[in-house]
Formats: sequence, structure tokens, C-alpha cells
Amino acid sequence: MELKKTKKDLVCGIILALFSALFFSQTFSIRKTSLISISSALFPQISAVILAAASLVLIIKSAKKLHDAKNETDAIRENLEESELSRKQAIYVAISFVILFVGLFVMERLGFVYGMFLYLAGSLLLMNRKPGKKWWLYLIISVVTPIVVYLLFNRAFYLRLPPGFLDIGGGLL
Repeated sequence: MELKKTKKDLVCGIILALFSALFFSQTFSIRKTSLISISSALFPQISAVILAAASLVLIIKSAKKLHDAKNETDAIRENLEESELSRKQAIYVAISFVILFVGLFVMERLGFVYGMFLYLAGSLLLMNRKPGKKWWLYLIISVVTPIVVYLLFNRAFYLRLPPGFLDIGGGLL
């Protein structure tokens, strides 16, 4: 099991590194504002660099474990329960990407607050280990967080986030 997990970590690290490179390259197409000295692309670029660093750490750790595993002569056999767990994790990862892309699509069409709400609500509900418990807390977090982030970026940093065509409240949201 450990060897298979290490191989998956290595592949995941490589995919994340490629994604961070693509993400970083796309930050140069962000429209620049001249209201403050901080560029609109600064925070996405920082996020891409942090993601790249994390993926490099994952790649290095996985490569080291694979190298150590090749020196060992014992092979670990997987049982049915472990393979079922890895299938379940793969389904969760796929659902997470669907939630991300739906959130981005909605953000592009309706605005940041609505897209971020869908993304947060979907992600929090998916990661909840005990369905039905504390759903009201997840709903509050999903509503308050996008509004606070939107107001913070617009009012404090003077960076525009996508308002969408449902810009409600006379510019408040």
C-alpha cells in the first residue's frame, strides 16, 4: 500500500507542479489596475508560487520514498479494503474538481460572491465526515466568507473581483 500511495503522491505532485505553472502563466493576463501599487495579479502569483513549492516538496518526498522502497526486498500486498478506500478517494477528488469548475463557471457568469458561495458550500459539505451535522454552520461560512473577501478586496485593496450581472446592493456586493 505504501509503495502505491508513494507513486500516486509523485504523480499528484507532478500534476500540481504543471497546474501551478499554467496557473502562474495565466496571471499575466489579469488586467492591471493603477489605483494602488499592488498589482491585481500579485495574490494569484503568490498562490501559484506556493502551490509550486508544495508540489516540489511532494515530488521530492515521494521520489525519496520510492528510492528507499526499491532498496527493500519485501513487497506489501494490498487487501480489498485498501483498494476500495483508494477508489473512494479518487471519487472525492473528481467531485472536488467538479465543484471547483462549477464555482469558477458561476463566478465568471454571476460574480465572485455567488461562485465562491457555491464552491465553499459544495466543498464543505463534501469534506464533512458526518452528513447532516452542522450544515447550518457551513451555510453561514459559505455566505459570510465571500462577502467579507469581496468587500476586503474592493474597499481595502481597491482590487476588483468579478461583480457579475447580479451586482446587488448598489455596489455593496
